[in-house]
Amino acid sequence: MAERFLRAAQTSLIKLAASPQMGWRRESSDPRLATVRTWRIDGFEKHLIFYQPTGHGILVLRILYGSRDVPTHLRLLLPNE
Repeated sequence: MAERFLRAAQTSLIKLAASPQMGWRRESSDPRLATVRTWRIDGFEKHLIFYQPTGHGILVLRILYGSRDVPTHLRLLLPNE
């Protein structure tokens, strides 16, 4: 199971790096999260990739199980203003 998950995650990340805009934007009242996008790992739809598009691909912020407290986890990764 772990190897299948890792292969699926790698495949999803490669797709995102090639087409960073294909993920969806998350609604958030926090302006620091305005550029964060989300994508599901193929075959593991409850596992989500949170990333920011960059000039050379993507910056992966976190991969989380979808039922977690996503906004809190993402805010902890971003610098305070």
